[in-house]
Amino acid sequence: MSLNKSVGNMYTFVTHTHSHLRGQCPHRCDYCYVKSTTAYRTGHYQGELRLSEAALGVNYGSGKTIFIEHMNDLFAMDVPSSFIRRILAHCNTWPDNTYVFQSKKPSHMSSYLENFAPNAICGTTLETNRAELIRMYSRAPSVKARAADMCLFAKYNANIKTFITIEPVMDFDVEPFAAMIAQC
Repeated sequence: MSLNKSVGNMYTFVTHTHSHLRGQCPHRCDYCYVKSTTAYRTGHYQGELRLSEAALGVNYGSGKTIFIEHMNDLFAMDVPSSFIRRILAHCNTWPDNTYVFQSKKPSHMSSYLENFAPNAICGTTLETNRAELIRMYSRAPSVKARAADMCLFAKYNANIKTFITIEPVMDFDVEPFAAMIAQC
């Protein structure tokens, strides 16, 4: 189990990725890229959620920007709080890094603020403003709820950098979707 150099162009500021969680993401989005990976085909991201003890022993060093749980959602409601606390404690062991967390349940991130490393960046993803599309392809919370929760998270946690991504880009209505994003 090692820290992985970031590849691709999604987040150019991320230098590394690391995953402690194994098992199927509770959101089960049909469009998720994880299903096309070797790690998925070999069973890492199938079955019940579990914590990799080996991943908790990885030395993060310093000076990196690490996307934590880029293959799962650490703050999904089905992730046991003991897993979340242990993963955040692992990050805090290496405080000279920046940690990126992305969740489709940003309100749940607020429950763990006291556990975040000093240099955390938190975000969510919005795919569309059309609720029926999300219901067709995902068990994730509604986009409207995610946007509202991220707005509140940013408002009450001004010391934490926040972001929103649009991935995958689904059909949307320009003005309502832009207004939802601008609100945050």
